[in-house]
Amino acid sequence: MAEKFKIIGLGNPAAVMATAELLKDKELRQTVTLPVKIGGAIVGGLALFFVGKRVVKKIKERSAAKDVAKGAESQVNKDNLTYSDKEYKAIAAALKNAMKTSDYQEEIIEAQLKKIKNQDDWNKVISAYGADSNNLDLNSALAKDGWWDLRTYREILKKANVVPEF
Repeated sequence: MAEKFKIIGLGNPAAVMATAELLKDKELRQTVTLPVKIGGAIVGGLALFFVGKRVVKKIKERSAAKDVAKGAESQVNKDNLTYSDKEYKAIAAALKNAMKTSDYQEEIIEAQLKKIKNQDDWNKVISAYGADSNNLDLNSALAKDGWWDLRTYREILKKANVVPEF
């Protein structure tokens, strides 16, 4: 039997056999395995704590982005809107898709921003955007882009008398 332990790489066959004999005693087996069980419970508890903490953080971030969207919607003067709700959702979706990867697609972003004609259009797009997959609102998502692109985005929106918050 000692050779089997040697073949599977469990070290000194005599020590393995002695341990196996000791573990046949139920009381001793409980004494040996209790610290392992406690250690496993502690590690499991810590893992659950940190995962739960990240989940709560994500929920809070998504909630904050949704609050920004609601705030923007409350500032919209519907008489000044240029497009239908469906078109604002399409602009917001195009912006989300253009910002999905770490390498933003600036041409698409610029083309969508050029559709904005006034502050109410901008607020409506912010509202339609809501929160992206990173739990960011539109202003926060755009702010992640490089400074040169941000300058370009601001200039486009400035032509429409829009003051972005990025």
